[in-house]
Amino acid sequence: MKNYTTAVFDLDGTIFDSSEGIIASLAHVFRICGCQPPPPEELFKFIGPPLCDAFVNIMGFTKERSRELTIAFQEHYSAGAIYLAKPYEGIFQLLDVLKEKGLKLAVATYKPQPLVDLLAQRFQLFRWMDAVCGADGTARTKALIIEKALKQCGSLPGEAVMIGDTRQDRVGALEAGTDFIGVSYGFGFTPKEAADFSRDPEGAEFPIVKTPLDVLKHI
Repeated sequence: MKNYTTAVFDLDGTIFDSSEGIIASLAHVFRICGCQPPPPEELFKFIGPPLCDAFVNIMGFTKERSRELTIAFQEHYSAGAIYLAKPYEGIFQLLDVLKEKGLKLAVATYKPQPLVDLLAQRFQLFRWMDAVCGADGTARTKALIIEKALKQCGSLPGEAVMIGDTRQDRVGALEAGTDFIGVSYGFGFTPKEAADFSRDPEGAEFPIVKTPLDVLKHI
């Protein structure tokens, strides 16, 4: 087991089950634009990637229309739906243990920084986190957001591990130079991928855990 100094967490699907609020705000967006929402199983594909990209890739909207809908989503979401997020069972206990072990902890998420700040304040994430980083004007990719979090922690990529629930988290970790632990209780990894190990496009193995506390088996 590698001796990490820093653990960087994705937010949606890793620390919080944010599906209720996100789906509620998506329903609002689909109502105001007068379009038919996708089936329920498709809605979960909106959780994780940048929302503007999801509107383009899943719904086929133009980039301009997707930006307009993203603004409408964020207005509805920040007005209250964001607070429907629920921490996964065991996640705060995991953070307690990692802090007791002396690790620096951070969040790196595609969520826009103002929304991340709202969640951090509501759930008092700074009890554990040395950095809480979302997307902003200079950090738009997962790798850049991870790098921003590491910089705020004063940590090097080689001593850090990224913990997330999607392939995008894994690719971001690869590009940022950190190790990776996948979680199968979130939104991104399918049951087939939730075996003891999966393989990424580089051919490297990485663990996929089934509960937050299972992360401790690898840190």
